[in-house]
Amino acid sequence: MSRPAEQPVSGYCGPELPPKVPKMPKWIHAYAAVEWRRLVKILAPLGYLTDADQQTLAALCQATAEHQIATETLAAEGRTTYTGKEGTGQLQPHPAVAQQRSAWQAMRAFSALFGLDPASRGKLPTPRTSKAREGVQSRQRA
Repeated sequence: MSRPAEQPVSGYCGPELPPKVPKMPKWIHAYAAVEWRRLVKILAPLGYLTDADQQTLAALCQATAEHQIATETLAAEGRTTYTGKEGTGQLQPHPAVAQQRSAWQAMRAFSALFGLDPASRGKLPTPRTSKAREGVQSRQRA
């Protein structure tokens, strides 16, 4: 017999928070604000957002902004740089390469929490809003 912690969760039985779009934090980067608005348009109609999701959504959006900034830096400065004075020393990866990779890993982890990839999307519960439930049910019947 397995312990309760080892049993798969078929349905969330904890306290349910009412669906609500959290307020976008003022501290996020302008690129993150664009991503915030894009994701809210996707997630809010499904009933997946609550006030409790503010910081997690902000972290996802900020990671997306950091990825974009690192990508722009690499496009402008190249993927490699020299140690020491310009043109001297050893060739090494540009620091933005590691920043880009780190941001991508954070994006991937936070995206999964909101079901923004095919593998994690199937693990999320049925949408909580009636309009979203109707859309899912009609797709399932088709």
